Amino acid sequence: MPLLLPSGIIPYEDNFLPDIVDEELSPLGWHRVTQLPDDAIVHERSRFFNASVQGQNRLLFYSATHNALILDTSTFKWETGGVFPNGTLAQNTGNQLVIYEPIIADESLKLWRFNGEHNVFEEFSIKQDIGLERIEYIASNGQVFWGAFRDGEDKLIIGSFELDDKELNVGNFFPFFDGTTPPTSPDHNFHSTRIALLVAPSGGAFISLHYDNGSSGLVYSLERDGSYQWLLNLPDRRSNYYYNSSWKADMLLDDKNRFWVMDYKWINMDSYEKSDSEYYDAYYREIYDMYQSPVFITDKTTGHNKFVWDTPSPMTYTSDGRIWYKSLRGLAWHQPETGEWCMFTTAESNIVKDGDSNLWLVYDNALYMLPASETQAKDD
Repeated sequence: MPLLLPSGIIPYEDNFLPDIVDEELSPLGWHRVTQLPDDAIVHERSRFFNASVQGQNRLLFYSATHNALILDTSTFKWETGGVFPNGTLAQNTGNQLVIYEPIIADESLKLWRFNGEHNVFEEFSIKQDIGLERIEYIASNGQVFWGAFRDGEDKLIIGSFELDDKELNVGNFFPFFDGTTPPTSPDHNFHSTRIALLVAPSGGAFISLHYDNGSSGLVYSLERDGSYQWLLNLPDRRSNYYYNSSWKADMLLDDKNRFWVMDYKWINMDSYEKSDSEYYDAYYREIYDMYQSPVFITDKTTGHNKFVWDTPSPMTYTSDGRIWYKSLRGLAWHQPETGEWCMFTTAESNIVKDGDSNLWLVYDNALYMLPASETQAKDD
């Protein structure tokens, strides 16, 4: 990766520093496979999606005409699908594209799921009698959905459901501040734009939250019956040297059951040991600190400082143990076995993993691929 300061250390003379601009870098080691069509645009800052169906690897893009554009990655032929609904993207949806209406009208949740077999969006309407008025965040593992909601009094309500539900089950929803649920006091509240959810394969979930003052926050594991467990506290990254206009603690659970919280810590979720204390019962998990990498220092900011240290989001994992991140500066991978970080492109794209574990990204309006053979574990 080119140095952020390619000229090395520049002397501070006469109270003047020349402008230093980070260099653009195409994806190192990736294969450029095709140019995107002229009307293909990337939805929500270079996002595109996995639309694989029946063993056929397909990628889905947003078009200038608001239609879905589908690419067959074996033939590189394009198809046109149905019109994108006007809504908000659900997150981590188990390789499904789900969109929801954030305002709950007519006492019903309204969601759309892309049907890859027929290339259309299917609409789902789920009745609710819980007093929910708007949706802050929705995530899924492909079957179970978890949401963060607000009621008429602006209280935070957390709950789970499935798309085939005719009506929300009140037993799967609970207020996050009623004096009995976390974290410490009902006098506190959480910043609506700094809530993130991640749904585990088991159907349980993880939630990260930041207080309204934008300072520290908390991470919990959740079960569908309303039980929860505190996992860790989040750091305060409000310094002018951090890019923090809307950052939240994005999370990832990999195939080794390691739970990653941005570039801050990771937890071995298979570890669960009882404390030796004779005074109280407590259980602990193995939690590992991560050192922030300077590869995320960037000049791509509208803040007060020329350079900031961005908080990256973990996007996916590969069988060789690497965790793949997205940041303001570009895309990077982390190898926890060695502690190595590598910023391999300045692309603003997300990373999509298909059914064969190939990785895909968009750079300069072209599609790039890293074959699964490049990310296999050493013993594979």
